Amino acid sequence: MSNSHGNTQSDNNPMQLHDWAGEMGEKWNHYHTQFEGMIAPVGRAALDAAGLKPGHRVLDIGCGAGATTLEIARRVAPDGAALGVDVAPVLIETSRRRAAADGLINARFLCADAGQQDIGVHDFDVLFSRFGVMFFNDPVAAFTNLHRFLRPDARLAMACWGPPQRNGWVGMLMEIVSRHVTLPPPVPRAPGPFQLAESDFTIDVLSRAGFRDIEFAPWEGQQLIGGPGLDAAGAARFVMNALFVGEALQGQSDDVRSSVLRQVEALFAAHRVNEGVSLPAMAWIITGCA
Repeated sequence: MSNSHGNTQSDNNPMQLHDWAGEMGEKWNHYHTQFEGMIAPVGRAALDAAGLKPGHRVLDIGCGAGATTLEIARRVAPDGAALGVDVAPVLIETSRRRAAADGLINARFLCADAGQQDIGVHDFDVLFSRFGVMFFNDPVAAFTNLHRFLRPDARLAMACWGPPQRNGWVGMLMEIVSRHVTLPPPVPRAPGPFQLAESDFTIDVLSRAGFRDIEFAPWEGQQLIGGPGLDAAGAARFVMNALFVGEALQGQSDDVRSSVLRQVEALFAAHRVNEGVSLPAMAWIITGCA
């Protein structure tokens, strides 16, 4: 989930559209169970890398519908606290409802762009993000702003997608789409899911923002498309309605969309396992210190 909603891309690249405060936030909210189920293994790896302890004060950037913030709140209880920040008002509302339902009084949520605004707290022990920091128009400025919310020696732990070529789930879907639509070439390092995929670039960004001891650990595994339990048809509907596949097909005929849907469903049927539709994925678990 993103924490920056600027959309400066003029090429309509479906992998770089990120109106998170509006349409994308609404979409994530509608499908948050599926999104969260899909990326849960990476999120757990990032949470484990954060070294959370009872009493920690944790800032969760791009918190989405609140799943990671709520888990952080559980891990740092009883004396610690978690603050989830996101630009999408609808996601913050959902997060607050979930925290109340779970009785997690040490989880709070704020609707803000933490890459640009001052959130008013400057003593967090941990800065965390699960896929929430790859959409900043000026990543150095954004991470510099985030750095000022942390106490000296605070820990950084975040999950970001690795290179597209190492994410088979993306490549297989884009290959199907490209049979029907001419896709613009990706813009390296532009705001979007793969902005921080190059380790050298990301280390430079974080170092210039004041972070140190930056380390990259790869997470590689099978990702359940749309989360656990979906069959090929359900997973295909999910990627058409909620992921970049649908964005890429905007304006296309019903015949084209139906053809893509059939091909995606056939792909997913070939990769169906007991748990769901399983395709290879790769992310970076990035750690460091303020």
